[in-house]
Amino acid sequence: MLPASTISGRKWRQVLSALDPAILHLIILPTERCNLHCQYCYEDKRLSLMSDDVVARLKKFIHRRSVDLGRLYVEWFGGEPLVALDTICEIGSFIRSLSTKSTPLRVTSGMTTNGYALDVAMAERLMSFGVTSYQITLDGPPEYHDTVRQTREGKGSFARIWNNLLALRDASLPISILLRIHMCHDNASSLERFVMKVATEFSFDKRFSLLFKPIADLGGASAHFKGILPIDISDQLREDLCKVAKGRIRVVRLRNYICYATKANSFVIRPNGSIGKCTVALDDPLNTVGELDERGYVHFSQEKLRWWYRGLCSMVDSEMQCPYYAHTMRK
Repeated sequence: MLPASTISGRKWRQVLSALDPAILHLIILPTERCNLHCQYCYEDKRLSLMSDDVVARLKKFIHRRSVDLGRLYVEWFGGEPLVALDTICEIGSFIRSLSTKSTPLRVTSGMTTNGYALDVAMAERLMSFGVTSYQITLDGPPEYHDTVRQTREGKGSFARIWNNLLALRDASLPISILLRIHMCHDNASSLERFVMKVATEFSFDKRFSLLFKPIADLGGASAHFKGILPIDISDQLREDLCKVAKGRIRVVRLRNYICYATKANSFVIRPNGSIGKCTVALDDPLNTVGELDERGYVHFSQEKLRWWYRGLCSMVDSEMQCPYYAHTMRK
């Protein structure tokens, strides 16, 4: 471990939060299927809807843990989580009932979605289960977005996603939306114009923010994606885009953070009831750290957990920010 004098106060606070037993962070995948086909997607989408049995086990687990919790963070992920809306509603309403019965328990809920099904009515319905924040990805202007992010029928998806975003803006719902703008070789020359359009449409609406993210090789189809930018070029493009957006819309930068996979109180719940740490390394055996049993208890592999938590001991930034990437880079 690094000497305490070399560790910032902010990092210490993050470490203490990552170890706090009164906090639980659950990334729930109600399905790994999707309604879109993205050329760079790393998931193989093998697992379909979460079964009733797994839903029951998960509810028992959450109920048992809620007694000792002060804060529960729930993030809906996929696949596309809205493909499994009924599952979200069942688990979400159950969690909502716990948070009202147990007054000390504070629940925060968000969702990563492609936005294709997120119209105003859907957002209002999800708000009733506590979902108030979203991350939605756009792949640049429609002429490019529609070439890499199509429906299962081969149709473009931009217009519907964009119209949903405009409708949500005009509906004035108390939600927050992080627009994740993907960067790659083929859309790089058109992104400044597109970001200006986005910043203009959502300017001065504090509910909306931007995150610029390069498409990366995360395995699966992304390993064969030809448009991945070199790091130096993507870094420069990000800075250029930040300047375009500056003064119009808030830009989020991910700096000096601890990855959820490093945190001792964060877990990924897959549709088959297996427990993981990372939403990227889904098929790596290292990522299956436990299983939910019928009583709602988790049987963990302590050896695997220690592997994911090693950054909390070493305080090495690379192991804290992405323990899986730090491992693969050493191979």
